[in-house]
Amino acid sequence: MSGLRANKGFVENRAYKKRFRHYKIRVHHKTRFALIFAIILIVVALSSSLAYSSLSSQINARENLADNYGATANHVVINEVYYDTVSGKDSGTGAEWVEIYNPTETRVDISGWRITDDPSFDASGEGYWEFPDNTFIDPGEYIVVTGDVVEFQKDFPSVTPDFDTVSGGSVPDVIKGGSFGLANTGDDVHLFDSSRNEVDAMWYGSGGDMGSNNAAPDVHPGHSLARYYNAEDTDNPSHDFYDESSPTPRAQNTQSIPELNAFFIFVVAAGIAVIVKLRNKK
Repeated sequence: MSGLRANKGFVENRAYKKRFRHYKIRVHHKTRFALIFAIILIVVALSSSLAYSSLSSQINARENLADNYGATANHVVINEVYYDTVSGKDSGTGAEWVEIYNPTETRVDISGWRITDDPSFDASGEGYWEFPDNTFIDPGEYIVVTGDVVEFQKDFPSVTPDFDTVSGGSVPDVIKGGSFGLANTGDDVHLFDSSRNEVDAMWYGSGGDMGSNNAAPDVHPGHSLARYYNAEDTDNPSHDFYDESSPTPRAQNTQSIPELNAFFIFVVAAGIAVIVKLRNKK
């Protein structure tokens, strides 16, 4: 029997297979760890996003949003503009409205202030709405001005605007000068104080007197242009306003500036990329 020798190749092959099996186990563990880590990242991102949405809803339910609004403008702002009304539902310009908002911690006397669609206080070429005496806007308060409360409530039956232009109506009147009306394809909206200082402005689409540079996007009928509710007033409407498919007169707008959610989007995208890459390696 001494002539029989062990099959060296067989022994080496077994050793190789054993080492390869251990290597596969290590790779499998690393892959599983990477997948678990990616899933955790996605869960954390989604949970944070849901928590953020929940917090926004709670803030929206509060009457006084001064401490939660987060806007950094130190003055009253044009907050939302509804200019392209629902065809066949209302009279058009009568249902248009502009909302202003006070993000500061101070009550502001806006008596004599004007909303115009002209870069000048007098709006000699177009028109304006002027707030009457003893009109104040409190911290965290919204004020909506429309052409006609009756037409407004055809689109928003559960909301009562603060002012309209129709004498003897159910809401107080603003002083109307000229013909204030917002073009569907593009226009500009300006807010002046009683001393003729421009407090805020926004423009959209073709931009009206301001031109299309930095204009907010033109929106579909029934949509509004709403300011990101925690955005700084950058004086660039294309950055400050978004297309709101469900307008929110006399209430907080629904979207925050995209940069705040960029981290969550990045984490989700990175997690998905890791999963796809690992699956492609199998």
